[in-house]
This record gives sequence, C-alpha cells and structure tokens, in this order.
Amino acid sequence: MNHSSIIFSGPNALKCELVPYLIELGIDRVFMILDKILLEIHADTLYPLMDLLPKEHILLIEAGEEYKHLDQCQKVWRFFTESKVNRNDVVVNVGGGVLTDLGGFCASIYKRGISTINVPTTLMGMVDAAIGGKTAVDYLGVKNLLGAFHLPIAVCGDSSFLSTLTQKELLSGFGEIVKHSLLVGGDMWQRVIQFDPLYSDSEEWQYFVDLSMKYKEAVVKEDLYDNGLRKCLNLGHTIGHALESYFINSKSSFGTDRDLVSHGEAVIAGLIAELYMSNQLLGFPSDILHQLIYLAKENYAPLLFTCKEYDPLLKLMKQDKKNISKAVSYVGMRSLGEPVLLEVDDEELKNGLDFYREMLC
Repeated sequence: MNHSSIIFSGPNALKCELVPYLIELGIDRVFMILDKILLEIHADTLYPLMDLLPKEHILLIEAGEEYKHLDQCQKVWRFFTESKVNRNDVVVNVGGGVLTDLGGFCASIYKRGISTINVPTTLMGMVDAAIGGKTAVDYLGVKNLLGAFHLPIAVCGDSSFLSTLTQKELLSGFGEIVKHSLLVGGDMWQRVIQFDPLYSDSEEWQYFVDLSMKYKEAVVKEDLYDNGLRKCLNLGHTIGHALESYFINSKSSFGTDRDLVSHGEAVIAGLIAELYMSNQLLGFPSDILHQLIYLAKENYAPLLFTCKEYDPLLKLMKQDKKNISKAVSYVGMRSLGEPVLLEVDDEELKNGLDFYREMLC
C-alpha cells in the first residue's frame, strides 16, 4: 500500500504544479472547501484553481480553531450530500491547519472515504498540519480528540501564501520548524538558531518549508499509523498540547494584545519543558537546551501559568492519544536527532513545567 502523498512545494506551486496535475489526473469532479477569508486576500493566487471548478462545487467556511468542531462538520457533510459527492471525486481543502484537519476528517468518513488534496495556506499547515493524513476535530474541550488517518493524495505548499501571514502565524509555524530541526539535527538546527523568523524573506523561508515537508513525508511513508518512527513527531507535544487545550478552554490571556495561545507557541513551551526532562533523564546536552531557551526568549512571549494550574494540565496530558498505560508517554531526546519514547510520572512532568516557568517567566 502506498503510504505517501505527492508533494508540491515552492513559489506559484498551485498554478504551476497542482493545476496541471489535476487536469492530468482526470478525476470525475473536483470540489473545494475554502477558508472564506482567503478569497479577499489571495484571489489572484487562487484563481487558476477556482477556474477549474463550477461555483457550486466550492464551499466557503469559517476556519478558526473555534470552528474546529462537529457543528462545522455538519455543514461540510450537508454540502457533500447536496452536491452528490461520490468516491470517484476529489475534495481540495484550501486553508490553514484547522481547515485541512476538518476537511480531511469530514472526507475520511463520508461514504467511507473521499480522496483529498491539501493546499495549506499557513506556515503551520505547510510544514506540519496538512501532511501525513492525521485528521481531527476538537471535542469536549480536548484538542483533536475525534480523528482518523486519511492520507491526502497530494499536498501543495505554495509559499505565495506566506506574504500575508501575521507575525503570530509565522511564529506558530516556526514552532514546528524548530521541532523538526531538533529531530533532524545537523545543519538544520544550526540554521534555525541563527534564523530571524520576523525579518526573513520568502526565499529564506523556502529552505525550511521544503525540508520540513520532505522530512515529515518521509517519516509518514515509513509509519503512517503512528506505531513507531512517527511517534517522534510528537516531540514537545505532550506538554504543548495540554497547554494549548487548557488555554483554549479557559480563554485566558497573556497580555494586552494576546488572547489565545497558538499551536506553535505551545509547542515551544512544550519543547523547553520536555527537553529539560530529557536533560535530567537521558543526559540531553544542556548547551542545546539553552540555545532553545535563547531562541524562545528572542521570539516568543512567555506563557503565564502557575503551579495551581498543574492539576488540570496533568489531567489533559493523561488524555493524550500516545499514552498506552496509566503513565504519560512523551518523546524524550538523548541528543539532536536521537528521539526516545518514554513514560514519565506526575513529578517529572511538574519538574518540566517548573523549569519552563523558571527560565521564561
């Protein structure tokens, strides 16, 4: 079985690579789920794709994290049903990671699976969320609790979309790039710690987009169903996901201009806490940990929480899908490029949270 997606990456990849691919593919009918905001800011980039479709084959939806739930899925399934979508058709999901997650999840269970193509329009989507076939929606306040594996036949990472992203969106995607650089090691880590995510052009970003897309796709090809190698991609996510879910649920704020924690911000916090645990348990090098801390201080405001909030955070960690027993699983590291899957107790997790607060807050 082919456990891979075709990867299109680069400036104008949508027009120059994806559109010719769709024409050559000869699929019966193409449908699109599109973040409605993109029509206002990227009409020129989207035109070559939209011109292939009749208007009634396009569903415009709102696609923030607050819409990543079953009510929004109902709208998508109604669109599929009314449009008589069948298993010979393909659905193109165009938007950020929330939209590709939601669109992929809806397609995965409609008529037992409709083919999809992802066109991520955020940095986070390009380097992580849109690749690998993990689709999900949030449920009962837990991030990505309902989901399915549904590999897209292709992913198009067109860096033209990066030009309109906010600093917060760029930094969110950069959090996943930092994670990938720790797993890849070598030159990628050295380039990440010297990179300025807020004052770099699309050509500089393209190096990280290309490498991250290819790295994640190679891991997924080896382990689609998360039984071994792919678990390493959860580095920083045990604590990171818990922080993200907690602050989404509580609607807490972290300053005058911030309302919700982005995924990448939470991952950076999770990386620091979890690599400290790796330092204590596996001897992960202190100098690399402190390079990460310096990177975080230069680019990210600290996530403010107290020890009184540890219990609800631990509760969320114990709901993590990686857990196979009552203990909490997390990805530790011996050094750059050397991940190890471990189980840890509450005290070790609290020590990681303590370290983050001591270093960043």
